[in-house]
Amino acid sequence: MNNEPISSDFYEIVSGRWELETVPSQWSLFIKALKTKVLELYQNEPERLIQILYRLDVPEEQFIYAIQMENENDKVEYLTQKIIERELKRYHFKKNYKG
Repeated sequence: MNNEPISSDFYEIVSGRWELETVPSQWSLFIKALKTKVLELYQNEPERLIQILYRLDVPEEQFIYAIQMENENDKVEYLTQKIIERELKRYHFKKNYKG
């Protein structure tokens, strides 16, 4: 997934929610941009991050697991991974069941 091109329609959906400023052409660049945004929210607007995770339906247990990690980079890495998993599930669901 890292060096593969990212789907423009997936990116359009996700970039608005996460207010990503750049349009990455590859998954690795998208993941890097999302990690940066998650770190920014975690450090400066944790309530907003929690709200977004709630709207994405990321299980609370996963968030609690992440915040209990000692290393901040590990927290952000884990949360970013869970966010991408949920975003992909939502994208594929909408794509497959769009009327």
